[in-house]
This record gives sequence, structure tokens and C-alpha cells, in this order.
Amino acid sequence: PIQDEFCYDIVEQSPESCMMWSRTNQPYCKLSCYSCEHEPTIFNQQQIRGSNGEYRPRKERMNTYYPPSDVLNAAKNCTAVKDDGHTGQILFISDIHIEPWYNVDGSGQVSRYSGASMSNIWQCHDSSNKETSCTLNGKSDPPYPLWLSGMEWIRDHANPKDLAQTILIMGGDTQAHSYTTGTPPLTQTVPALMDKVLNEILSLFKSENIFYAAGNNDGQHDIIFCSGSDPAVNTAWALPFIKNGIVNNDLNRVYTYKNKTYNSITIFNQTGYYIKKIPAIFNKSNENEAFYSIILNTNLGTGNAFQNALFSQDLEFVSKQKNGAV
Repeated sequence: PIQDEFCYDIVEQSPESCMMWSRTNQPYCKLSCYSCEHEPTIFNQQQIRGSNGEYRPRKERMNTYYPPSDVLNAAKNCTAVKDDGHTGQILFISDIHIEPWYNVDGSGQVSRYSGASMSNIWQCHDSSNKETSCTLNGKSDPPYPLWLSGMEWIRDHANPKDLAQTILIMGGDTQAHSYTTGTPPLTQTVPALMDKVLNEILSLFKSENIFYAAGNNDGQHDIIFCSGSDPAVNTAWALPFIKNGIVNNDLNRVYTYKNKTYNSITIFNQTGYYIKKIPAIFNKSNENEAFYSIILNTNLGTGNAFQNALFSQDLEFVSKQKNGAV
């Protein structure tokens, strides 16, 4: 951009080019396009944005906006954003709600064809129950290829070095709504889905960079690891994470509760709860050597005494680490 071209001009033209410019144009200034895009002085008072959130062309501006002098000086002096060697990134994904037995002609929240079995789990069928291409009907929980297309996009466009410096947070709800309706046993269908999803994730991200939580639609809906849930189904959901090293005993945590002792894996297999160290990817000088993530199972609720005791013990553990943070 030229000297008097500011971030709001570039945002107006194309948010995508704005982000590309802000990341790569070191000689100018690494301004945050996010800040520009959400600057109320620019977008509300000067009415550069339309009421529906779309960008207005320059000719539709009511008047010309001139940035305050402090913003101008910061841009000229390149002090708006300082490069501290930060390379780490966070990708958050949640609620992918994959429907294995997808009916392309359905219309409900869950569109499932009849005759669901383990042999046809990844097929898509039409209204006549014949196998067909997995096209979206636009109304229902999606089939696996939609999730796969996202992973393939990352594979095609992301630099492998960047992925190695990226933490993936999965917020849960991998399964479709009503996943338990009219299907083979959950002890078969749950690990089939989780293995398929995790294998794809692990082809892009290292196991130590993956942080995965149980959602209300995972395992037995709303009760995964809760009182009344089937331990066999809970284990079926947990085992893919354990066998792939996403949940492990690397921190050598030992928990005590009601005169019993547990390690991280046994705790996870009973509650869905675990603590995990965050890789030191957020600063060139490795100042985040003692960053930890605590993954709670919110299905247990805030009053679950067992999980609360584990949480307290882990907070104490982190507090004793040099520069420990959660």
C-alpha cells in the first residue's frame, strides 16, 4: 500500500487481501486488520459499512475519514504491533455434528436413511435409499465429506511448518444430533466415527498439539461420563484419544479422591477430564514453557464433586510450576 493508504481502505476492498497485506508487508507496518474492521469510529460514525455488515464501495461514503494523529504516528513509526517473535497459532473447531448415514434428500436436523449399519456407515443415500454422491441438502447435520473438505483445504493451503506451531482445540459435539437413533450399538459407532475424525486430524497436527473436549452430543447424548451413562460407551469414546497419545500420563499426575488414587488416563476414562501441557510455541524465547490447558467435561455440571476435586488439585499443581499458567 502507498503511504497514505490505511487499513480501512484495504478492508473495504477485500478483507482477504487485507490480512495478506498485514502479515507480509514488513517494510510498511504490521497493522491489525481486525482492529480496523471493528473500529467504531471508522465503521459506525463514518458509516463506511452498510447496516447489514457488508462493505460499501468508496463512492458511497458520506465523507472522507482521516485517522487521528496518534493512529497516524503509530502507523508511520510501526509501533501499532510489535513483532516479538510470536509464531504460535490457535485453531478452534466445534460442533461438526457428522452424520454417517446421510440422506441427501432429507430435510430434518438429522437426515438419515433407513437400514443404517456398520457396512454402510460412510455411504450417502437418496430418497429411494440408493447410494449416491454426498451432496448437502442444506438443512441437516452434514456427512463426513464436509468435514474432510475442511481438513483437505488446510492441507492444501497451510504451510506444514505453521501447522507444527498450531494448537487445535476441538470443542466437542463430533456426533450428529440423535446419533443414537436407529443405529448399531454405540460401542461400535462411536469409535468408528472418532477414529476416522482423529486419523484425519493427526495427519495434519501433532498429538501434543490437540486438545479435545467431550460435548453434549458425544457418546450418550447429554450424559457422557455422567451418572447413569454406560461405562462401555464412555470408554469407546475415550479410547481413540488414549491410544493416539492425545491424552496421556506424560505429566505424571497422581490424583487422590475418597482414599483412591488415579492417573490422567484413568481419570479421563472415567470423567472425560484431563490436564495437558501446551507446547511452547508462542514465543521465540520459550517463555510459555509452563502453560497448561485443563479440559473439563461440562456435561458433569458445576457441582460435580469428583471433577471439582481434580480441578483444584491441578490448579495447585500449576501454581507450583515456575511461571505456571492455565
